[in-house]
Order: sequence, then structure tokens, then C-alpha cells
Amino acid sequence: MIEIQSHNHASELISLSGAYLEQNESENNLPIGLAYRLAEDPYYYGSELPLLLSILEHGKVVGVSLMTPPKRIILSRINANIPYLQLWSKITFAKPKRRHHFSRRKYG
Repeated sequence: MIEIQSHNHASELISLSGAYLEQNESENNLPIGLAYRLAEDPYYYGSELPLLLSILEHGKVVGVSLMTPPKRIILSRINANIPYLQLWSKITFAKPKRRHHFSRRKYG
């Protein structure tokens, strides 16, 4: 059974799915780089919080998806036997625990 785990912070994504991404580091360098940058500053890419998802099958990480609005969603290789249309519908309807729109003010 496929489960989509939404994360409030990139450090949670790295903690759960970082080892999975690093198994194929060269093909996952974009999601790895984004996750580590967002762990330092969740608003680095804009005022809207990113979408951070771990994709699990029977409790084991089989993929990662993330998005820094307004950019398109990034999907890692999925190591599970699931049709992409079914996976896409699960990702599309994944409800993050926290989605706020803030404007970040810089002082100085």
C-alpha cells in the first residue's frame, strides 16, 4: 500500500528520506540540494512554504516529491510497482499538515 507522508519542515524529509535519495545521489542531486537548502531556510525560494512529501510502501521509503511554489513539482525515481497516474492522484490530493502564505520581511 502506498502512503504519502507530508512534512512540515525539510529536516523531517531529510531524516526520513535522505538515505533513500543518497542511494542514487547523482540522479537525485536536485531534490537533495533543495531539501538541504530548505532545511536552512524554508522561505529561501519564496514566501509560500514548499510541498515536501515522502512516498512510502509498507512503511519503506520508495520515493520523494517536493515543490517550491510557483515551480513545478519534482518527483524522484519511484521504487514501487504503482502506476504513475495513481501515484500522481495521491500526490495531488496529499494535504500538508501546514500550508500558510507569509511574506518574509527583511530588515537592515
